[in-house]
Amino acid sequence: MPTLKSLLRNISYKFPDGLGGYLLSFCKGRGLGSLYRQIGIKAVLAEVLFHRYTGNKEYFNLKKKLENVRKKDVITVVFQVWNLAKWKCNSVYHAMKNHPRFNPVIWMTDEPGVVESERFHLRKKMEQFFCSERYSAVYAGSWQELDTKIQSDIVFLQDHYPRPINNIPDILGRVLCYVRYCFPVLNLRLSHNFFLENYSLFYFIENSFVYKNYKNILSNRGRNMVVTGHPIIDTFSCSNNKKVWKNCGENLKKIIWAPHWTINNDARYSPATFLKYAQFMVAFAQKYKDKVQIVFKPHPMLYRTLCEHPEWGKERTDAYYSMWNNMSNTQLEEGDYNELFMQSDAMIHDCGSFILEYLAVDKPCMFLKKASWAPRFSHMGIEALKCYTMGHSEADIESFILDCVLVDKDPMREIRHNFVAEYLTPPNSLSAADNIIKAILEK
Repeated sequence: MPTLKSLLRNISYKFPDGLGGYLLSFCKGRGLGSLYRQIGIKAVLAEVLFHRYTGNKEYFNLKKKLENVRKKDVITVVFQVWNLAKWKCNSVYHAMKNHPRFNPVIWMTDEPGVVESERFHLRKKMEQFFCSERYSAVYAGSWQELDTKIQSDIVFLQDHYPRPINNIPDILGRVLCYVRYCFPVLNLRLSHNFFLENYSLFYFIENSFVYKNYKNILSNRGRNMVVTGHPIIDTFSCSNNKKVWKNCGENLKKIIWAPHWTINNDARYSPATFLKYAQFMVAFAQKYKDKVQIVFKPHPMLYRTLCEHPEWGKERTDAYYSMWNNMSNTQLEEGDYNELFMQSDAMIHDCGSFILEYLAVDKPCMFLKKASWAPRFSHMGIEALKCYTMGHSEADIESFILDCVLVDKDPMREIRHNFVAEYLTPPNSLSAADNIIKAILEK
C-alpha cells in the first residue's frame, strides 16, 4: 500500500495543473469537501485516477480508436507547439506532408506559465517561422478551440511535464503520440513517469538503452514505447543551406555558447554556469573579433530567470541580450537551431539536452562543468560526455577555442563517431520519421 507521502508525490508529479479543482468538485458533489481537505483524499483519488486512465482497459480502448483511424484514407495529425526551441518533430511533419495517408498540421498555442509579454514574443516567433517555411498551421488556445478548427485523428506532444493546456479531462479519449523534446541523460526517476508518458498510445523512444531503462520506471512497464530514434537526428543529417549566421567573414570560426537556465537552483542539482562566464564570454568575443563569431543561444527559460534574479532584473537582462545581438561578430538566437548547429564549427554549453544533440552534428564541443555539480548521469549520458572536452575555467574555454577550433584539431572525432553509431542512429536502416510513420500505420 503506497504511503501518503508517495501519494502526494504522485499528485505533484504525475498530473497536470488544475486536477485539484477537478477533484475538489468531485468531492463536493458527494458531500466530501471537508474530507478532501483533511485527510488527503486528493492524493488518494489522484492515485486511483492515474491507474484508472493508464491501465489496460483504457489502453485497449485507445488501440481500438487507432484501428478506426487507420481505416481512413487520410489521417489528420496535429503537432502541439508552444516554443520553437522545443519543436523537434520537423522531419516527421515533412515526411507526413509527402505521404499520401497523412495531413499534418502545426497547432500553435501559448506556453503555459509565462507572462503575457513573453507569451506574445514566443507566439510571434512561431508564426514567423511556420509561415516562412510554409507549414500548415493554426493557433488555438485550448483543446476545445482546436476542435473547432481541426478534426484531429492523432496529436503529437513533446513536453510531458504537467501543464494546464493538457489538463484532464481535455486529453482523455484522444490518440496521443509523445516524442520528448530532449534526450534523457540523467537518472532522475522523479523527472519521468508522468501521466502523459503512461497515457500516450505511442511513446517514441530514442534507442534500446533508453527503452530498457524506462521499462522499469514507467507504471505501464513501457507498454506504449516504440524504439524509433529521435527525429532531431533526421534533421541534422541534411542541411537546407538557409543562411542563419551573420555574415562576418568566411575566415571566422562559428561558435555557439548555450548556457542553461538553472542559476537559482541548488548547486548540487544545477549544471548552470552562466553567472560564472557571462562577462568573460562577452570579453572573449570582443578580444577575438577578427578570429571568431559567437552565437549566444540561451535556454528558453534563462531570460525569465535572469529577470527575477536580485542582481540582474529585467533592465540588465534586456541590455545583456541586446548586446549579444548588436556586437559586430555576435548574435542572439532563441528559436529553431537546426541550421545554426549544422553551420557551426564548435559549441560550448552546460545544457543536458544538447549533450547528445550536438554530437550528431559531428563538431568539436566543450561541456562546462561546475565543481559543485554532482549529476546522476545515465549510462548514455556518461558515454556522451566522453566525447566532450571538459571545461572548468575561463582558461579552459580559451584553450579549447585557440588550440582546437581555430586550428581544426578534433581529438574526439573517432570517439564521437562510435557514440553516434551506437546510440543516435535510428534503427531498421530507416529515418526516425519513417520508423514513426511505420509504427502508426502498421497493425
